[in-house]
Formats: sequence, structure tokens, C-alpha cells
Amino acid sequence: MIDRISGILIDTTISEAVVDVNGVGFLVFIPASTYDTLPPTGKSVSLHTWLGVREDALDLYGFATPEEKNMFLMLRTVSGVGPKVALSALSSMNVQNIQSAVAQGDVNTLKTIKGLGKKTAERIILELKSKVAAIQPATQSGHAAPRNIVEEAVMALVQLGISREKATSAVNTTLNSLPKDPHPSSEELIKLALSAN
Repeated sequence: MIDRISGILIDTTISEAVVDVNGVGFLVFIPASTYDTLPPTGKSVSLHTWLGVREDALDLYGFATPEEKNMFLMLRTVSGVGPKVALSALSSMNVQNIQSAVAQGDVNTLKTIKGLGKKTAERIILELKSKVAAIQPATQSGHAAPRNIVEEAVMALVQLGISREKATSAVNTTLNSLPKDPHPSSEELIKLALSAN
């Protein structure tokens, strides 16, 4: 098993990265959340990886953080969820929002993931709810962040040129600074997150 890969980033797209390790170029499939954290080509990069073994191919998947990798592997345990759908989930939502959607049984939010239908979304909730309940993050006020509002705010910041990682951090920090159970709108979160940076 290839658990981690470190080398020089020589090429990248939003879904793939090529990492040169001692003269060998490894093609690594990545989610958009990882793409947002990649350095410029020619710079050193290190990714947490998982090797998918098929009859006709060996596919390497890479992630910026252990949390992304663990969520990918957790999703892969669900029948009907392949690597492409698991990557699509991480490209559509951050780890915390996926955990929250599963913990709260939010089928509609999971259905927004490309390639994921209602039945598979329901299966994900059924099989993973108990697993994510223990690790579901909460804001400092003790309340889980509202999934749809947070994601709208994050995506708006990404469209303004901010990386997904920084946008997610800014929105979460803003939520944590608000009074208990604030119920902010996505517009309010965007304005507050921008003013804080």
C-alpha cells in the first residue's frame, strides 16, 4: 500500500496531479479540495494516498489532509460508492459538511453530489451515521454549523479567488465568533469572513 507520496509537482488539473518521485512521475487522482491546496508546479508537494487495485489498473488517489483521506475511505465502504463518487463528494463539500449531512440524515444535501442518487444517499446515511456521530465537528458555541449556508458561503469565497481551504477556515472562524445559535445567512457569513481577512 502506498500511504503517502512526496516529490515535485510537475503537472496538475482540478482532478489530477502528477508528482515526480526520483524521476518517476506518479499520476494521482485528487478532489477539488486538494487541488486548491497544491503549490505551483515545480515545487515540492506531499499527499496522503490510497492505492486502488483493479483487474486492469492500479489507481493512486491523493489527499491534502488525513481527514479527507479518511472520509474518502469511509465513503468507499458503502455499497455502490466507487472512488469517482467519493472524490466527487469531497469536491462538492468539505469533510465537516459531509459528516454533518450524514449525522443529521440529510438526504437532499447528499443528493447534490454529482453521481449520487437518492438510494445511495440513503445507504450512506444508514451505514455511516454511527461512524460519523462520534467525530462530527461543532462550533465553539456547541452547535454544528448549518451545512447549506456554510457551503454557499465557502463556494462564494472560492469564486472570489480564495482557496477552498482558506475559505472554509474563514467561514468556520466567523461562525465560531458569533453568539450562540446565531442563524446567519450565507450573505452575512461572506461579508464577515471577508472583513476578517
